[in-house]
Amino acid sequence: AYEIVSRDWSSDVCSSDLSLVTLSGSSSYKAILDITQTTSGASIKSLSSSGTAAKDLVYLGAKTLTLSNANNTFAGVIADAGGITSATGGGLTLSAGTETLTNANTYTGTTTVGTGSQTADVTLALGTSGAISSSLVTLNGSSSYKAILDITQTTSGASIKSLSSSGTAANDLVYRSEEHTSELQSRET
Repeated sequence: AYEIVSRDWSSDVCSSDLSLVTLSGSSSYKAILDITQTTSGASIKSLSSSGTAAKDLVYLGAKTLTLSNANNTFAGVIADAGGITSATGGGLTLSAGTETLTNANTYTGTTTVGTGSQTADVTLALGTSGAISSSLVTLNGSSSYKAILDITQTTSGASIKSLSSSGTAANDLVYRSEEHTSELQSRET
């Protein structure tokens, strides 16, 4: 059985941000946010999970999920495939705040940290087993804020597909602990 935690976005894009979306799956059902049928993605303020991590799922398809004011930890899995449509290439954009991902995510689109319009630092943190190994990470800092990829809380470093800077290079930062310095791997394709 599935518990669908979603809104029918098939005919529109969420024009104003929804508030915090919390997924809470259990051993007997999955909690799913599926944006695969949106016109051009969806925007929510922040994403969290409070259930069984493997049962809290976000399906992107070929769409982008934007977190406009992140301030939570998501222990579930963000993936392309598995939703109503089977397209791939979906991505994640953080416009403001800090979001921590603590599970291995499988989406293949771009992860963008910072969008150019905010005035405070924007951080994507990978914690515990957090990974986005199939995603290109683009840091987009500016003179008024830093775009940060933080892997200091991972248990064994992090793997990403590739890393690029599209903003002010001095404000596009990767934080890592000394023990994980060699663990940040960039595999250009």
